[in-house]
Amino acid sequence: MKNLLLFVAAFVATLSTSGVDAALSLNAASFHKTVDSSEAALVMFYAPWCPHCVKAKPKFASAAKEIEKESGKEGKLMAMIDCADAANKDLCDKEKIEGYPTFRLYSRGKQVQDFEEESTEKALLTFMRNPPKEGEKRPPSSSAEEDGPAEPDSVMEGVTYLTAANYTQTLSGRELALVFYYAPWCPHCQDAKPKFARAAATLRAGAQSKADEAAAALMAAVNCDVKDNHKLCEDAKVEGYPTIRLLKKGEAWAEFDEEIETKQLLNFLANPPKEKSMGSGRGGEAGKSEDEDEESEAEKPEDMMKHARLIEGQDQFSAVLKSSRLVLAMFYAPWCSHCQRAKPQFDAAAEKLGKDSSAALVGVNCDVKANEGICVDNNIEGFPTLLLFADKGESYTESPVTTSGLLAFLEKRAAGEPAKKPVEEAAEPAKKKEEL
Repeated sequence: MKNLLLFVAAFVATLSTSGVDAALSLNAASFHKTVDSSEAALVMFYAPWCPHCVKAKPKFASAAKEIEKESGKEGKLMAMIDCADAANKDLCDKEKIEGYPTFRLYSRGKQVQDFEEESTEKALLTFMRNPPKEGEKRPPSSSAEEDGPAEPDSVMEGVTYLTAANYTQTLSGRELALVFYYAPWCPHCQDAKPKFARAAATLRAGAQSKADEAAAALMAAVNCDVKDNHKLCEDAKVEGYPTIRLLKKGEAWAEFDEEIETKQLLNFLANPPKEKSMGSGRGGEAGKSEDEDEESEAEKPEDMMKHARLIEGQDQFSAVLKSSRLVLAMFYAPWCSHCQRAKPQFDAAAEKLGKDSSAALVGVNCDVKANEGICVDNNIEGFPTLLLFADKGESYTESPVTTSGLLAFLEKRAAGEPAKKPVEEAAEPAKKKEEL
């Protein structure tokens, strides 16, 4: 069975599929044949869960379409490869891909240079219309402009905006800070920003003096879409937008995982968790710290899904795959706050499907020792990950995870609606394609 992977971050915008045919989709088998035969091949190495990849894909695809029209058979192409696919892992490791997206130019199979400018359509086109030759190291253009107006970013009054330059210094001096990590193009962020700003205004209004204001919890924001902040957000392991985290003296303490409303934000700050629930670091993903016991964290009975089948071990997992035409598996961990939000929706979808359905919804707790091999084999690198196992299928793209979205998705697949297959090889270079 073929598995199709999508990391469903709780707040990542839905992936667009328009224009994906313009760029060639490569895999480990077709990669070398394609780049070896091309005079200039710009390859985008990406992961489906990466928010910056989600935003870059449509621009890359549009540029690829234009380059295909202009170059014809001159040997220029733009292609993509999914490094989250287990079949491509060794290739991406060999190419030393350490971050997503990575844009790398090849000429007749040899690495020439990484494209390191803003991944706008205009900058990509400028680069590919006059690509550097082998041995030529061209610095990023200082004149590359955005292809159109920048995504509007409304300012939240009363909120302190942080950048890579002031992030550590600002937060290390505050006893408590609630940080809002976002991207301007994210619709959930646009909905949440006014509520976050109102909470900040309420805090400031309640301060009786400048001293009170300085002592109060800081309401701060980081625009992860700004190039200078990319590394900051990657180091903080921000994998979905918006992400709201409580930091104590600059150290990640707890993640806000309630409905984003002004009252809930203020209550969270007024009654902050007494115990740390985040990994160590400046803003790392919620999880176990290095000092915690390495034993698997037991899932509380009241938190277990009641209708989705819970997997324990490879034998049980294999049996489900053999007995059902479609299997949608949710890989999760008990400590993951995004999982806590997704589980009720997933379980409700399983209940509505019932036991007689040809589709099965299963939960795989990757903290259970018996499931470690399953999670490793399927290259699970973040939680929750939703993976469809089917003879034919397509990635589940709705975010956040909803009961109605899951049911509609499975209904279409069960009805046998054809899924679009990626082009794996082409006699002549085809072109390529379109989220975090």
